[in-house]
Amino acid sequence: DEFGNQFEVNNCSACYHWVTTKPPGQAVFSAGYKGCHVLEKDGRSRLRVIIEAMLPNGRVEATRDVTLICPKPG
Repeated sequence: DEFGNQFEVNNCSACYHWVTTKPPGQAVFSAGYKGCHVLEKDGRSRLRVIIEAMLPNGRVEATRDVTLICPKPG
């Protein structure tokens, strides 16, 4: 969130973020530019996310911290 706390994303129309699943086990995260956790800086929208790759047994195999930036810097 905007304070640096992690939370599990659920579909939220008020915050403009959604998670949809696609077979086989893929997930798609979508967020609106005016969402609750999107920060604007230097004319760009930024959203920090942590992506987890999970094994079929539910164990986290890998974690990656990513900042999504739009428009993408040159």
